[in-house]
Amino acid sequence: MSQVFAGDAVNFAGSASINMNTETVLLTGNFLSPPFQNAKAIVLVMLNYQAGASVTFVNIRIRRNPSAENVQVAQTGGITISGSPVQVFSLQGADIIPDGRSVQYAVTAQQTAATGNGTCGVANVTALLISG
Repeated sequence: MSQVFAGDAVNFAGSASINMNTETVLLTGNFLSPPFQNAKAIVLVMLNYQAGASVTFVNIRIRRNPSAENVQVAQTGGITISGSPVQVFSLQGADIIPDGRSVQYAVTAQQTAATGNGTCGVANVTALLISG
């Protein structure tokens, strides 16, 4: 059984624009420090999304340390979008942290074939460091 070392959760409520067809960071969590130079992270993401004009697919991603190595931890793959109602997505991922430095996790969204910006109104990123 794993032991929980640390945890963090960050919420966003407002309005963030998802720029046309570029990967856009919607929310970044706070840094967590592995206490014994090794750990795994369980990362949980939830967001709502309204597609821009003519969107074919959307990809939601979890990234570790977006201002440094920017490693992709998990992604949804191309989710087919039809119409423009607000949709809710969740994504989970496990990340084996390669060294003892602090980590933070971000949630991003990227539209494909969009001719207009999308919108995110609510998002959450939760990370738990557990023994490996």
